[in-house]
Amino acid sequence: MRLKRKVRLSVRQAIQSLLANGSLMGVAYNVYGESDLRNLNLVPVFPYVYLLDFGVKFELKHVPAIIIQLVMDQQALELGTRKTYHCTLNLHIIAKDRGERDDLAFALIEDVDSFALYDYDTSDSDVVETVRLDGARGHVWTETTVDSLPTLMWQGGSLDNWTALQTGFWVTTAMSGTGG
Repeated sequence: MRLKRKVRLSVRQAIQSLLANGSLMGVAYNVYGESDLRNLNLVPVFPYVYLLDFGVKFELKHVPAIIIQLVMDQQALELGTRKTYHCTLNLHIIAKDRGERDDLAFALIEDVDSFALYDYDTSDSDVVETVRLDGARGHVWTETTVDSLPTLMWQGGSLDNWTALQTGFWVTTAMSGTGG
């Protein structure tokens, strides 16, 4: 399995476990994924959130949603070392209203400062390392609230309740036998 996919799955697993076990805001969320979007008979049980990969198409009825966007850039630190990547993690939070958006965003900002990277090539999915987040400007997370969107985009009334969280961390290919 490619390194980028392992990192994205590890991020997804970390966020899903935080939401499902009630450690965010003291509420255990029912977490739904991409396969649940296609199930026409599914009625989400409150409180719920959709946890999706960036680029997955969904309807505005599938909010609140947290969309995971991961960008990996190879960095050369010194000769003789393994490949090193800087990962930029963007979490897009789209909610039904601003209160729900702010609650989810603030809980993630407050509670997520590291997560475990797993090696999904082994049957046990061993934890290979724990990465610490190193966001920009001395903050672990940077938040960008989108205030003005084209009318076509916020037509359903939900995309104006969108915020983006950004952070970064370093990963090396030492965590696995595969490349980027």
